[in-house]
Amino acid sequence: MAKKKSRSKTTKKKKTSASSVRRKSAGGSSSETAWSLHIVSDATGNLAGHMVRPILTQFDGVRFEQTLHAFQDTPQKVKATLKKIRGGHTVVLHALIDPMAKHAVREVCEAKQVPHYDLTGPLAQFLADQVGVPPANELSSLHQADAEYFARIDAMEYTATHDDSAGLDTLAEADIVIVGPSRVGKTPTSTFLASQGYKVANVSISVLTGFPPQLSAVRKKVVAFTLRPRELQRIREARLPEVESTPYHNMRDVIQEVMFVEEEYRKRRYPVIDTTGQTIEHNAAKVIELISKKRK
Repeated sequence: MAKKKSRSKTTKKKKTSASSVRRKSAGGSSSETAWSLHIVSDATGNLAGHMVRPILTQFDGVRFEQTLHAFQDTPQKVKATLKKIRGGHTVVLHALIDPMAKHAVREVCEAKQVPHYDLTGPLAQFLADQVGVPPANELSSLHQADAEYFARIDAMEYTATHDDSAGLDTLAEADIVIVGPSRVGKTPTSTFLASQGYKVANVSISVLTGFPPQLSAVRKKVVAFTLRPRELQRIREARLPEVESTPYHNMRDVIQEVMFVEEEYRKRRYPVIDTTGQTIEHNAAKVIELISKKRK
């Protein structure tokens, strides 16, 4: 009995550890094979997560339970973290700059017979082989406040002050202008693009407000969003359920609004993205693609 109690306490401590964030796959049947996937990063781990996430969706019948270990920026931290993991159905993926930290992963994982993979090593070595310059392996280089960093900050400030038809007088300063009815995904897409350094303004369109005259001066920067009426009505009802009687929610009015904006899009020859069922990342990528074609 004493041994069982000890094991229970250890498990509880791991799950509530401040150094890791546990993400469980949605759903999952009892017949699925469960794997424990540990992602070790010397920074926030966001990039490593983005690299791994789409790949995990390709394995039917396998459930991955992910644990992110962020800010593992010394070999000592890496060793202390990895010594807590168990073998069995366990895999370690790491995104580390320091060669000594990479060595620490190999040392601990090989001792525990846990398979491990370096997410950054093959790419860094490939580029080094091509350009003939070895990587500096300096963690501080990831956080340099360079011109690109300040450009992203500037873009995010511009985008925040040009949300939902605000700042129309300085619309010409935008790199991209997204237009569309309320609740078609303009703001989250604009924010995502701003984080990549694009100055984005978004302009709300309705039957009552129409299209602001300032849009005529930025026609080559405009991308239009639309959404299927039934989905748009569902989103609006979920957003503001207390005002169901207004044209904002009424299905017939929503259909007329979508028909109105799409007809105007055709007249103005705006490139159009149907955001129904699409992710923010997908919409942002399509915006960049369409704007690039218009500029060419």
